[in-house]
Amino acid sequence: MSLVGTASLAWCAERWGLDADPRRLRVNLLVETDEPFVEETWVGATLAIGSARFEVSERMVRCRMVDVPQDGAAAERGLLKPLGEERDTSLAVYLSVIVPGEVAVGGPVVVSRAS
Repeated sequence: MSLVGTASLAWCAERWGLDADPRRLRVNLLVETDEPFVEETWVGATLAIGSARFEVSERMVRCRMVDVPQDGAAAERGLLKPLGEERDTSLAVYLSVIVPGEVAVGGPVVVSRAS
């Protein structure tokens, strides 16, 4: 599974003047965030989303596919090159499913860390 925050995509769109449609990244979950790349600080944390539980396992290194049109999302400007220059080609995080469950649009995301 994979997840990206809305603030990270907004930052990319503003910084590089490109379409940062989440479909370009082919992520499973898009969560509303206020801080760009905050999801990367969740590595090692557990996320409760609906009745499901996930472990944030690592940052997601992007490949050339972000520059290929996906599911109706245009890719008129390259995303991979600026990611490589400023973000070590990382955007989004990988999740491991701890407890399968239902996830609903608009539901809360609760981040917790082991003490």
